[in-house]
Amino acid sequence: MIALVKRLAGATSENFIGTWSDDFFYYLKPAMNVVAGKGATFDGSISTNGYHPLWMLLITLLVAVTGSGAAALFPLAFVVAATTAATFAFSQRLAARLLGTRGLASLIIALYSTIYFYTIAKHGMEINFTVPLMMYMALRVLDGKGSLTETRDTIATGALSGLLVLSRTDSVIFVAMYVLAALSCRPLRPGDALRTGLCFMLGFFPVFVYLAFNIHYFGGLLPVSGAAKQLAVGAWRHPKFRGYEFSNKLHYAFVFPVLAANALALAVTVFGKTGEGKLERRVGLLPILIFPQAFYLLQICMNDWPFWDWYLYPWLAAAPIALSLSALSVPRLLRRFELWAQGAGLRRLSALCAAAIAVALVTVGFDYRTPIAQSSIHTFAIALTEFSKTHPGRYAMGDRAGMVGFLLPFPLLQLEGLMEDRKFLDNIRKQRDLGEVLDEYGVDYYASSGAQPLGTCYRATEPKQAGPSSPRMVGTFCQEPVLVYQDAHDRTVVFALKRAAR
Repeated sequence: MIALVKRLAGATSENFIGTWSDDFFYYLKPAMNVVAGKGATFDGSISTNGYHPLWMLLITLLVAVTGSGAAALFPLAFVVAATTAATFAFSQRLAARLLGTRGLASLIIALYSTIYFYTIAKHGMEINFTVPLMMYMALRVLDGKGSLTETRDTIATGALSGLLVLSRTDSVIFVAMYVLAALSCRPLRPGDALRTGLCFMLGFFPVFVYLAFNIHYFGGLLPVSGAAKQLAVGAWRHPKFRGYEFSNKLHYAFVFPVLAANALALAVTVFGKTGEGKLERRVGLLPILIFPQAFYLLQICMNDWPFWDWYLYPWLAAAPIALSLSALSVPRLLRRFELWAQGAGLRRLSALCAAAIAVALVTVGFDYRTPIAQSSIHTFAIALTEFSKTHPGRYAMGDRAGMVGFLLPFPLLQLEGLMEDRKFLDNIRKQRDLGEVLDEYGVDYYASSGAQPLGTCYRATEPKQAGPSSPRMVGTFCQEPVLVYQDAHDRTVVFALKRAAR
């Protein structure tokens, strides 16, 4: 509630757009084009599937109902609040189930997990669905469901697994671990295995429809955004661990206790006593605790791009289980804490928390008096939009193109390939000359946030964010930029290309 009030307090400001991640607009712009009859495109002409389908479906529905991309942001803030509330509910139930009490300890673990979730989920990315769905799958097993033994339950588990995969396709690793763990808990005769598989696949069927749709229309199984990040050469790609160190960034600090708790929770689950049966351990606990390690190992092997904030989602989903199982390893301390909480300490703490919440709500409710600070991405997007009023044409940009593409009234080619097609990825794979590619795609103006002076020329590479093993397009532009935008963090230059000069 506090987070929702704080965000909506500034909803009337033009800076409200800047409170969403730049990558979120890789959902919003295609959704706007779908509603406008231009298909699933970012630039209005090249069909793309560079997004996860379930979140894309939601954004498209919001745009269709509200009538515009900007108007869709308001109800989306409520969606984020709802997924945050669901995360709190599931976290508290998981903690209470593992700790054996719905006391203060379970509430603290749920609050920690939820704050951690919201610091990432507020960006507006697809993990708003993925994290609570993963938590719910684990909770079902701990509540005696999801064992893949009964027909109705197996179909329901397959459907839930399908929703999870459609929310974020790489969560299929977690689903595979879940299914294997469930099947390992009982001996299976060939007939039982076939029946279980068919029932699960019946619920999972929408995923097969999605994959077939991708193959037919986009020439590949998975989103093109993932393929764009997997062009690196070599089996071990060394991604950039962007900013995961102690800093003033809240979401960086939150990850360290969960990392430590996850390691301890794994040890407790495998070697200790948790009071859970074989099914609960193997299916309810181990998959969600092991998934973060499997996820990051796969990322390291397949791409060398930076890990952005939403790549923390495996830790977000595991947080309440990891923290609860870690707490079980110190039962004496936990018991003392619960005894204190059940007495006068709980009443005093409850009153203090209620007062703090009331003060926080009043404070953030009046937050409109302080303007929302503009991000550098947003300020450049506004500047380029103003520039385009006297310079119409087709634009191109790589890094930080999401918000620009949303605000710009003209087509924008996304040069990282995240929102284009596999034909465009061939240009990157072949390391073609950037100038030639821009000319081939009919680009009039090229905006670069990474162009480096080279004598009287500029040298630009795309994609800028890719790691050292990834191929790039390189171009040299021997002309003065028609727009130079400099702020405290970045310098972006815009070149008028041959088409614009004619």
